[in-house]
Amino acid sequence: MSRLAEITRTVRWPVVALVAMIVTRTLTLSSLCHQRYLTFHSYWPIDLANINQAIWNAAHGRPQKVTILYDGLREHFDHLLMALSPVYWFSDSIFWVFFLYTLIISSGLLAVYLLAKKTISGEVIPLFLALQYAVFPFLVRLNVDQLRGDLMAVPMLLFGFFFYSEKRFRPFMIFIAGALLCKESVAAPVVIWGLYALMQRRSWKWVVAPILA
Repeated sequence: MSRLAEITRTVRWPVVALVAMIVTRTLTLSSLCHQRYLTFHSYWPIDLANINQAIWNAAHGRPQKVTILYDGLREHFDHLLMALSPVYWFSDSIFWVFFLYTLIISSGLLAVYLLAKKTISGEVIPLFLALQYAVFPFLVRLNVDQLRGDLMAVPMLLFGFFFYSEKRFRPFMIFIAGALLCKESVAAPVVIWGLYALMQRRSWKWVVAPILA
């Protein structure tokens, strides 16, 4: 049985606490993002306008099309942001884009909890560390700043590290691939991950796959 399945089977109240933290963080920060947007207080309004227009156009059959500053995704490799575009099939409000975006980032606290459970006994400290992720000032500040592809890479890399520590190659590569779709700058830590696997004398697939990805 995998570590994740074992934890899910044996733990009850911590799961409730984790869900509560994810829901609270997601609702609070997505509402704050939306309020800043409605009151013209977005920190980088031009970037937000570009990205939001690109997401909207992707939802309506015009991928990589914007009318301000740059043409779609040619300046940055923010492809995972385009995965938010189906939201605009059901609602015209950017709130739901902020909501899904923040939910993805908030899911990283589950990865922090799972990683902590591997080395720390009990529930209090792992949950406390997950809470620290949820309220980490720098992460919160960037979350409400604008729509940033590189910020979505944080939970992807955390889950990647969890599955790396579990030696589960397929889910590890799924999350690594997801992280690489967030922004071009994520490639550097992924390559270093392959070198780390080499230092740990992992099998060659753990070394070569991150470097070539």
